[in-house]
Amino acid sequence: MRSENAKTTNTDFYGNKTAVSYIDIEITEDGTYTITGSNKVDGKDIDVHISVGKGVKANIVLDNLEVKNTGLYQMDMAGAVGADSRETLFPFMDIEGTVNLYLKGNNTITMPQTMSNGTAKNVGTVFKLYGQLTVRQAEGESAASLTANNTKCLINADCYRGYEYSNGTFLMESGVVKASGASIYGVDRFFMTGGTISCDAVSTKTKSQYCFMGGEINAGFSIPNARVGEMR
Repeated sequence: MRSENAKTTNTDFYGNKTAVSYIDIEITEDGTYTITGSNKVDGKDIDVHISVGKGVKANIVLDNLEVKNTGLYQMDMAGAVGADSRETLFPFMDIEGTVNLYLKGNNTITMPQTMSNGTAKNVGTVFKLYGQLTVRQAEGESAASLTANNTKCLINADCYRGYEYSNGTFLMESGVVKASGASIYGVDRFFMTGGTISCDAVSTKTKSQYCFMGGEINAGFSIPNARVGEMR
């Protein structure tokens, strides 16, 4: 991961400007993009944020990527006193367009945790999904994986934000995705034909469409209208 993608922005917390440094990868054109390496810059972990714009079709290859986001911020005044109620400023990836995510080797994304009443609490999101996400192994791979640590939502699609389409589409075709303690939440269309997903929970709205035709998913379910072909 290249350090020239690092940027600093000023964020307003209760009228106070705070400088926030992070690696920003903004994808605004169709194409294939490979992301590899780590987010360490001069020995320090710099938070990573990737965004794919509306209408953009991006093939993104995660090639043995190791990301550790550490930034936590107090987002509302009500939670500023007492228990640790800080939040992450952004997810690892915002998807407003169409992303084909190719896994190469072993990839790890670690999010920060708060300490609420002395207990570690997951607060971050890996994928914020407005558009479409397809996960598959890169060509020639047989055991490629993505592991998400300390995350509250592996995929959070409960976000209309004024868009004319619904809550996003997720397709799982191959590879291994692991996110202990995390959920897949609010996805409008979830189709699985292969691969393995291990997470804490999968939940959705009443009108969502789910179809599992292959692969293996290990999670608790809250799915009102699932059409199941094969599920183990």
